[in-house]
Amino acid sequence: MAVQDKPDATVLLLCYNQEAYIEDAVRSVLAQVGSRIQIIISDDCSTDQTLKRARQAIHNYTGPHSVKLNANKENLGLISHINKLVEMADGDIIVMAAGDDISLPHRVRACLDGFHNNTMAVFSAVDIINRSGQYLRTRHTWSLGDEVPLLYLCKKGGVGPGASYAYRKKVFEWPWKYEGNVPEDRIYPLRAGLLGKVRYISTPLVSWREHPTNSSPNSVRHMTQHRVMVEHSVEIMKSIAVACSQGYVSDETFTECTYKLMETAKKSFGSQSKFVALTNFLKKIRRVIRNSLQRSE
Repeated sequence: MAVQDKPDATVLLLCYNQEAYIEDAVRSVLAQVGSRIQIIISDDCSTDQTLKRARQAIHNYTGPHSVKLNANKENLGLISHINKLVEMADGDIIVMAAGDDISLPHRVRACLDGFHNNTMAVFSAVDIINRSGQYLRTRHTWSLGDEVPLLYLCKKGGVGPGASYAYRKKVFEWPWKYEGNVPEDRIYPLRAGLLGKVRYISTPLVSWREHPTNSSPNSVRHMTQHRVMVEHSVEIMKSIAVACSQGYVSDETFTECTYKLMETAKKSFGSQSKFVALTNFLKKIRRVIRNSLQRSE
């Protein structure tokens, strides 16, 4: 694609069984102002009328944005769905959106304005709305300045709902394409923090709908807490190790992050034996990685 044809950003609107909300979600991304945007609306093989209503919402659209409608022939689950759409995206900035939320008209423009000085991810406060779209309250998901420290991300993985984030495309591709089961908003923010900065916009840019979870059937809710914690911890550990080996973080930061991860794991387990097993496993990973780094020097 020629540089002059490249969009300023790509919006990925993911939906699954959200027939009651999808038309509002689609119209909100079509109404974005001030930027050249590629919009990819994608249904993950819904069993209701979500796809039909998404198609109706874009019918006769004649606005400035490029719009694609993707329909998965089988249910991929959240992470595989994201991976597929990132491959379809032409923009270097990826703005996440959900089929039950509403992006405010200036959202993409505000996110783009936040990408400077090695910023790899931007996220915002959200307005909480109910099923009917009525405003309930504003949720400020971060309160300690406009940047989230790496050590905090090592502890939590991410801050705020995934549909409030925008990332540089590299976050989805480095150090490898993630294909696990941990929610994306606990994987990609940490990667962004290892590669650069994660910035917070205190102005709400998304109306986030509060209702029973309506995610794809392959979601994390079918995994035990122990399995989620193990997979999350190992993925974070591997990412930190690669970041250290490639010079994105120092050896000192590597050590601080891994100890912070172990500290967090201890608080998450009710069973001491499970925590000890995970800690020993993480220490083994750290030891192997350290030896490998020393041999490569």
